[in-house]
Amino acid sequence: MKTYFISEEGLQDFAKSLSEKLEVYAPYYPKNELKAETDESHYFKVTPECGRTIDLKGIRTVEPLKVFFFKLKSFVANYSKDGLKDVDEVTETKRAIFGVRDCDIKAMRIQDVNFLEGDFYDPFFANMRKSTLIFSSDCTFAGKSCFCTLLGQNPYAEEDYDLNFASVKNGYMVEVGSEKGQKVIDDFSNFFKDGGEKYKKDIDAERKRIKQDLVKQNKQYDFEGSVVDVAESNIRSPRWTKEIETCIECGACTNVCPSCRCYYLRDQLGDEGFERIANWDSCQIPGYSRMAGGGNARPLMVDRFSNRFMCKFNWGVKIFGEVACKGCGRCVDACMGKIDIRSVMKGIAMDVQLVK
Repeated sequence: MKTYFISEEGLQDFAKSLSEKLEVYAPYYPKNELKAETDESHYFKVTPECGRTIDLKGIRTVEPLKVFFFKLKSFVANYSKDGLKDVDEVTETKRAIFGVRDCDIKAMRIQDVNFLEGDFYDPFFANMRKSTLIFSSDCTFAGKSCFCTLLGQNPYAEEDYDLNFASVKNGYMVEVGSEKGQKVIDDFSNFFKDGGEKYKKDIDAERKRIKQDLVKQNKQYDFEGSVVDVAESNIRSPRWTKEIETCIECGACTNVCPSCRCYYLRDQLGDEGFERIANWDSCQIPGYSRMAGGGNARPLMVDRFSNRFMCKFNWGVKIFGEVACKGCGRCVDACMGKIDIRSVMKGIAMDVQLVK
């Protein structure tokens, strides 16, 4: 793996130059502009003229990576008096996304299996994946709601990226993760310097420190045994009823989750007949499992609440081969009822006496 160095100023200029060739999105911190008391970062579109500063430090953005591939609302088909018309595969605009964290990268593996493998292949999703460069970044501190280490993961990417930016003094060590990433380096070589490997020792030490901080802050939520076994053994646990006391069924947890992938199709009147639209859906909403005959497989809130956990920690493993939760903690931050997924799983584990 080749490594390079880019200065902080060089990063800003590189991103702006890159935006002349393709669409570029990167994180920024509103607090730097609004003086707000928050550590939340958001994506913005980089242009050659923009005055906003890219900030790759910190943790994952508020928005999950999936918003760039799995759109909140998308057009998938149309019907006219002549019958169903095929929708041509859309050639997506080429783009690069900076500041992607490992939790989002791992969550995209779930999305890939869902939309690209098996009996149902989504050409729209496939085109967006092929046309997008992933520029990941190391987390530089342990977010209060982050718990990737509880699930055996790390706060830094090791695969499935094109370039990775790890913060060092006055800039970043850049690791190349793909041929596409190397081509970007070659095409914009004036911004990158050789010798990035000299920072590797410092980067490894910093990664170890962040990981230890995450382990320490999540120690209270740890338990012995497999999270998969804990979920399966408590599918009908009475504890679920207690845990839903503050849930208001808003669906925020599934909207911000990087691996949630449910959607529903609806038809609406268009200019030339009917259009079929795909919208995000949420298993926490009463209408999610309602059927045409009026029946509902999960009419009770407790059933919908436990379904989400079973999907992440049990059924997801059987379908995707890995736990579907990636420990980003966005659901913890978004929940109006202050429900913490870590506390819920620890409580469930207590019921089967698996607590350390």
